Parts: sequence; structure tokens; C-alpha cells
Amino acid sequence: MCKSFFAIILFVLFGQLGFAQSEKKLTLSKDFWGYKYLEGGNAISKQQAMRLLESNPEAIKLFKQGNSNLVPAVILGFAGGFMIGWPIGESLGGKKDPQWGLAAGGLALVIVGGVLEKSFQKKANQAFDLYNQGMVTSYWKVGTNGTGISITYTF
Repeated sequence: MCKSFFAIILFVLFGQLGFAQSEKKLTLSKDFWGYKYLEGGNAISKQQAMRLLESNPEAIKLFKQGNSNLVPAVILGFAGGFMIGWPIGESLGGKKDPQWGLAAGGLALVIVGGVLEKSFQKKANQAFDLYNQGMVTSYWKVGTNGTGISITYTF
């Protein structure tokens, strides 16, 4: 009895490794240098992420809508930062009357760029969630409860 119970436990534990599909969710993360696209924790390129999303027409449509906002957001953010930095540099350089209107315009560009970037993040995350919901996953689960051991296979 003990040997057969031990054999069943070993089969379930090793079978879990053999039958479980690794879940490769797509996620988006941001760092100082830009956005990273991750599949199951491994970095992939934007093109690879788009190829994966093509299996779900709604997800790729959402991602492309959001992606169309990313380039203008970067351009506006860069231009706005330059426009803010120029008068600050003039002020630090000793100029009596820096162009603070230029800095105000730069602030407006940075705000618009930030709104566009948030739109990209929102749509990309929605697209990745749609893609991840459509993935098929299966796994074995061994658990205990008050009356014994349970084995569950989810597919």
C-alpha cells in the first residue's frame, strides 16, 4: 500500500512537469530607456510581440491604435524638454531675461506627450490582456485538504 501510494505521488509530481504547459504571457514594462516587451519574463522585440498578437485580431488592432500614439509622444516629449531646458540654461548662464514663454510652451508639449504615452500604455496593456486571455493553459495541481489529498487537472 505504501509503495503504491508513493508511486502515485511520484507519478503525479513528475507528470505535472511533463503535462503542464508553460504560461508565456505577454507583458509590457517600462524602464528609463523605453518599453520592454516580455513573453513569460523573457525580453522580446516589438516586432516579435506584434507577430504573437496577430493570432488575435482584436488585440493587434488595439496594439496598433496605441502604437500610433507612441512616436508623437516621444517627439513631443523630447521637443518639450528641450524647450524647457533652454530658458533654464539661459537663466543659469546669467542672461537677464530668459524666454520663460518658451518654457511654458515646452511644458504644454510635455503634457500632451505624456497623455499620448499613457494612451499607448493603456491600449498595449489591453491588447496584451486580450491575447493572454485567449491562451490555452493546462496544469496539474496536487493539494491537501482536511480529509486527504486532491489531484486536479485543469485544461
